[in-house]
Amino acid sequence: MIENNLEEVIRKKAKQPEYSNSLEWNTFIDSNGKITICNIFDHVNFTNDIIDICKNKIYKDDFKGFAEQVRLALLYYFWGKYEYESIITTFPSYVGGKEIDRLSEAKETALNEGRKFYRESVNLETEVKIDVYDQVIMNFDKFINYLWDNKDKIKKNKKIK
Repeated sequence: MIENNLEEVIRKKAKQPEYSNSLEWNTFIDSNGKITICNIFDHVNFTNDIIDICKNKIYKDDFKGFAEQVRLALLYYFWGKYEYESIITTFPSYVGGKEIDRLSEAKETALNEGRKFYRESVNLETEVKIDVYDQVIMNFDKFINYLWDNKDKIKKNKKIK
Protein backbone atom coordinates (compact mmCIF):
# COMPACT_ATOMS: atom_id res chain seq x y z
CA MET A 1 0.00 0.00 0.00
CA ILE A 2 1.28 3.45 -0.88
CA GLU A 3 1.28 5.98 1.94
CA ASN A 4 -0.06 9.10 0.33
CA ASN A 5 -2.89 10.45 2.44
CA LEU A 6 -3.31 14.19 2.94
CA GLU A 7 -2.12 14.27 6.57
CA GLU A 8 1.05 12.33 5.70
CA VAL A 9 1.84 14.66 2.80
CA ILE A 10 1.29 17.76 4.96
CA ARG A 11 3.46 16.31 7.73
CA LYS A 12 6.28 15.53 5.30
CA LYS A 13 6.04 18.97 3.67
CA ALA A 14 6.30 20.62 7.09
CA LYS A 15 9.55 18.72 7.78
CA GLN A 16 11.14 19.55 4.44
CA PRO A 17 14.02 22.01 4.51
CA GLU A 18 13.44 25.31 2.72
CA TYR A 19 15.71 24.45 -0.22
CA SER A 20 13.54 21.56 -1.37
CA ASN A 21 10.21 23.39 -1.37
CA SER A 22 10.90 24.72 -4.84
CA LEU A 23 12.04 21.38 -6.33
CA GLU A 24 10.16 18.13 -6.37
CA TRP A 25 10.76 14.85 -8.18
CA ASN A 26 9.04 11.93 -6.51
CA THR A 27 10.03 8.28 -6.62
CA PHE A 28 8.96 5.19 -4.69
CA ILE A 29 11.09 3.61 -1.97
CA ASP A 30 10.58 0.78 0.49
CA SER A 31 10.52 2.21 3.99
CA ASN A 32 10.12 -0.37 6.74
CA GLY A 33 8.09 -2.68 4.53
CA LYS A 34 5.84 0.07 3.16
CA ILE A 35 6.09 1.68 -0.24
CA THR A 36 6.42 5.41 0.32
CA ILE A 37 6.90 8.43 -1.89
CA CYS A 38 10.32 10.07 -1.70
CA ASN A 39 11.22 13.49 -3.10
CA ILE A 40 14.81 13.05 -4.25
CA PHE A 41 15.51 16.72 -3.47
CA ASP A 42 15.11 15.94 0.23
CA HIS A 43 18.57 14.35 -0.06
CA VAL A 44 20.73 17.28 1.07
CA ASN A 45 24.01 16.25 -0.58
CA PHE A 46 22.34 15.47 -3.89
CA THR A 47 20.53 18.81 -3.86
CA ASN A 48 23.76 20.63 -2.99
CA ASP A 49 25.45 18.97 -5.98
CA ILE A 50 22.57 20.01 -8.24
CA ILE A 51 22.91 23.60 -6.97
CA ASP A 52 26.66 23.48 -7.72
CA ILE A 53 26.08 22.10 -11.21
CA CYS A 54 23.51 24.83 -11.95
CA LYS A 55 25.87 27.53 -10.69
CA ASN A 56 28.83 26.21 -12.68
CA LYS A 57 29.41 28.57 -15.61
CA ILE A 58 30.88 25.71 -17.68
CA TYR A 59 27.33 24.38 -18.10
CA LYS A 60 25.66 27.73 -18.80
CA ASP A 61 24.96 26.79 -22.43
CA ASP A 62 26.17 23.17 -22.46
CA PHE A 63 23.01 21.08 -22.11
CA LYS A 64 24.78 17.75 -22.77
CA GLY A 65 27.51 18.45 -20.21
CA PHE A 66 24.91 19.60 -17.71
CA ALA A 67 22.85 16.43 -18.28
CA GLU A 68 25.91 14.20 -17.84
CA GLN A 69 26.89 15.87 -14.55
CA VAL A 70 23.34 15.49 -13.22
CA ARG A 71 23.31 11.83 -14.30
CA LEU A 72 26.60 11.23 -12.47
CA ALA A 73 25.21 12.85 -9.30
CA LEU A 74 22.12 10.62 -9.53
CA LEU A 75 24.35 7.60 -10.03
CA TYR A 76 26.52 8.47 -7.04
CA TYR A 77 23.70 9.09 -4.56
CA PHE A 78 20.92 6.75 -5.64
CA TRP A 79 22.22 3.84 -7.74
CA GLY A 80 22.39 0.46 -6.03
CA LYS A 81 21.92 1.82 -2.50
CA TYR A 82 19.72 -0.56 -0.54
CA GLU A 83 17.82 2.22 1.21
CA TYR A 84 16.67 3.44 -2.21
CA GLU A 85 15.77 0.03 -3.67
CA SER A 86 12.38 -1.64 -4.00
CA ILE A 87 11.22 -4.92 -5.47
CA ILE A 88 8.55 -4.85 -8.14
CA THR A 89 6.63 -7.99 -9.00
CA THR A 90 3.52 -9.04 -10.83
CA PHE A 91 0.12 -9.16 -9.20
CA PRO A 92 -0.63 -11.72 -8.13
CA SER A 93 2.96 -12.66 -7.38
CA TYR A 94 4.23 -15.75 -9.16
CA VAL A 95 5.92 -18.37 -6.99
CA GLY A 96 7.46 -21.26 -8.92
CA GLY A 97 7.06 -24.95 -8.15
CA LYS A 98 10.57 -25.34 -6.68
CA GLU A 99 9.90 -22.50 -4.26
CA ILE A 100 6.58 -24.00 -3.18
CA ASP A 101 8.37 -27.32 -2.56
CA ARG A 102 11.04 -25.54 -0.50
CA LEU A 103 8.43 -23.80 1.64
CA SER A 104 6.47 -27.04 2.13
CA GLU A 105 9.64 -28.83 3.22
CA ALA A 106 10.51 -26.02 5.65
CA LYS A 107 7.02 -26.21 7.13
CA GLU A 108 7.15 -29.99 7.45
CA THR A 109 10.58 -29.86 9.10
CA ALA A 110 9.43 -27.26 11.61
CA LEU A 111 6.30 -29.22 12.51
CA ASN A 112 8.26 -32.49 12.86
CA GLU A 113 10.65 -30.75 15.26
CA GLY A 114 7.71 -29.49 17.31
CA ARG A 115 8.20 -25.87 16.28
CA LYS A 116 5.68 -23.49 14.85
CA PHE A 117 6.14 -22.65 11.19
CA TYR A 118 6.53 -18.97 10.60
CA ARG A 119 6.31 -17.36 7.22
CA GLU A 120 9.65 -17.24 5.49
CA SER A 121 10.81 -14.96 2.75
CA VAL A 122 9.59 -16.12 -0.62
CA ASN A 123 11.72 -16.15 -3.75
CA LEU A 124 9.57 -14.68 -6.48
CA GLU A 125 10.26 -15.69 -10.04
CA THR A 126 9.05 -12.43 -11.58
CA GLU A 127 10.68 -9.85 -9.36
CA VAL A 128 12.71 -6.86 -10.48
CA LYS A 129 14.86 -4.74 -8.20
CA ILE A 130 14.52 -1.05 -8.99
CA ASP A 131 16.20 1.87 -7.25
CA VAL A 132 15.66 5.62 -7.30
CA TYR A 133 18.29 6.02 -10.02
CA ASP A 134 16.40 3.61 -12.30
CA GLN A 135 13.12 5.44 -11.68
CA VAL A 136 14.60 8.83 -12.60
CA ILE A 137 16.52 7.49 -15.61
CA MET A 138 13.28 6.07 -17.06
CA ASN A 139 12.15 9.69 -17.48
CA PHE A 140 15.55 11.34 -17.63
CA ASP A 141 14.63 13.53 -20.59
CA LYS A 142 11.76 15.07 -18.60
CA PHE A 143 13.85 15.28 -15.42
CA ILE A 144 16.78 17.02 -17.09
CA ASN A 145 14.45 19.45 -18.87
CA TYR A 146 12.80 20.19 -15.50
CA LEU A 147 16.20 21.07 -14.02
CA TRP A 148 17.37 22.97 -17.11
CA ASP A 149 14.17 25.03 -17.20
CA ASN A 150 14.52 25.81 -13.47
CA LYS A 151 18.29 26.38 -13.49
CA ASP A 152 18.03 30.10 -12.64
CA LYS A 153 15.67 29.37 -9.77
CA ILE A 154 17.99 26.61 -8.46
CA LYS A 155 21.03 28.92 -8.62
CA LYS A 156 19.34 31.22 -6.08
CA ASN A 157 19.22 28.44 -3.47
CA LYS A 158 21.89 28.34 -0.80
CA LYS A 159 23.71 25.12 -0.14
CA ILE A 160 22.63 23.29 3.01
CA LYS A 161 25.23 22.21 5.54
